[in-house]
Amino acid sequence: MIWRRLLHRPQTVWLRKAVFQIHLWTGLAIAVYVCVISISGSAIVFRKDLQASRLEQRLITAETGQALSREQEAPSAIDHALGWLTNLHDNLLFGWRGRTINGIGSALVTLLALTGAVVWWPGVKNWRRSMTIQRNTRFARFNWDLHSSAGFWCVAFVLIWGISGVVFCFPGILDSLLNVHVRYWVTRLHFGRFNPVTKVVWTILGLSPAVLAVTGVIMWWNRVLSKTLARPHPTPRGRAAGVAVRAMQCDNETKVQK
Repeated sequence: MIWRRLLHRPQTVWLRKAVFQIHLWTGLAIAVYVCVISISGSAIVFRKDLQASRLEQRLITAETGQALSREQEAPSAIDHALGWLTNLHDNLLFGWRGRTINGIGSALVTLLALTGAVVWWPGVKNWRRSMTIQRNTRFARFNWDLHSSAGFWCVAFVLIWGISGVVFCFPGILDSLLNVHVRYWVTRLHFGRFNPVTKVVWTILGLSPAVLAVTGVIMWWNRVLSKTLARPHPTPRGRAAGVAVRAMQCDNETKVQK
């Protein structure tokens, strides 16, 4: 039965193979986008705190009756950097068009998290191993373990960021479905705005999508592209077919490695 195969040998189920292909090619298509959003998002988690601290310094100076210096009046390098990073994270530096692209990207990140959760399941015998990183292994195996374990432990956070990103980027469509209270909590969840500890956690875990993107590309390179390029050069049509075949075999090789 298919459920028994999913439980014990998921790599042999056609539906799981199809989900893997969706996960693979979606991840490759938006890997650069994921890295940009991940790194910029972590960089601006403390944006409100830094801005509040600078405003507080100005208020203290005003209360003492001292004149603000030019350095205090003018935006600092940190202000400019935070503004640029925020614009990059929110709009990809392209205004409303970038915001729309960002919304589509957030939806694809959500898809990656969901398909990744399905692909992650290695079967009853190996599920514990897929949650940890094995020591003293070759680089390819270490990279696979890092991708698998990071995906398992961070999938809930990636889902939160993906879904909340869609909410932020398409407010006109979703306003009728979400009240102000829900949007308030969506914002807090997206940036971890609960206390300083959660902000530190969000800053660190915010880099996990970039880690998943990089390790995913390396896995594809090791299993598909590097082996394809190492073969005798076929015709362009044959080369494209070879890459496609290697992609289909990629998932099955995971089972062999285990």
